Amino acid sequence: MRLCFHEKLSRAINAIESHLCVGIDPEPTRLSCLENPSLQSLERQFECLSYAVFAIIDATENAAPIVKFQSAFFEAFGAGGIAVLEGACAYARKKNLLVILDAKRGDIASTMQAYGRSAFEVFQADALTVLPYMGVDALTALTQWIQQGYGIYVVGISSNPSGTEIQNLELAVQGNKEPLWQNVMRQFEESWQRIMRDSEGVSGLHSLGWVVGATKQDMFPQLQRILPKTDSILIPGVGAQGGAVDENLRRQLRTFPTSIVSVSRGLLPDERAICESGSDFATRRKFFESSIREKIHKYSRELAKSLDS
Repeated sequence: MRLCFHEKLSRAINAIESHLCVGIDPEPTRLSCLENPSLQSLERQFECLSYAVFAIIDATENAAPIVKFQSAFFEAFGAGGIAVLEGACAYARKKNLLVILDAKRGDIASTMQAYGRSAFEVFQADALTVLPYMGVDALTALTQWIQQGYGIYVVGISSNPSGTEIQNLELAVQGNKEPLWQNVMRQFEESWQRIMRDSEGVSGLHSLGWVVGATKQDMFPQLQRILPKTDSILIPGVGAQGGAVDENLRRQLRTFPTSIVSVSRGLLPDERAICESGSDFATRRKFFESSIREKIHKYSRELAKSLDS
């Protein structure tokens, strides 16, 4: 019997004793000082991308249960970047890390099925991020993978400032008013339950999750009233976007035990610091590796499972 994503995640969180999700967002401008000058221009970029991504994975091993790849940063490199992403997903799995493909897909059913094949069969991710604007078709089109236990994180309350301009719009529903994000969550939860009624051969918790930004902690109490405690909350926005690891966030982790806090750009050293760390790229790479490892372990300790109790 296949374990569902949330059951795997629960076991991994308990084993590592941390709720940290290491986000891998390889911004080229942050990595240029790590390039090998002996290589040709294009080859130099791909080699540097591959080096940085694999170095982050190595630093994550035994410090966090899961990694999240932001696919846009790989897609921006074209076919070569996609090849690096595929190899990085495979490498992360060899390191016993769970993998989220952060691609925020959302489209009509036939297109979503193609996205599902890409995420779960080509990249062999454990979970995929999904946008809800196209309606529950974005979810039901992924039924064959959902019923196999793969995870889906639907964007509910995003961490960017302008997200609330749409997500907080009030709707009139059966004589009552509710924000759009809450209506979306209700509809997707109901759709998930219908999908899982016909699921066989999957054990453990169900695997629907929600993306809720760490910068929107004022909405956390409402989530606790409307969502099943078996849902996983993917919480981005800590670090570069201004979110903080505080008691409010830890309370959320206690309420939703399979939740994870994603730190991405906040892990990368400043480009200037990398460039000034040494006169040659080998020295700068050693600085990059030690800095990444130090930051990952710092956040891992801050998000230690023991602090939830």
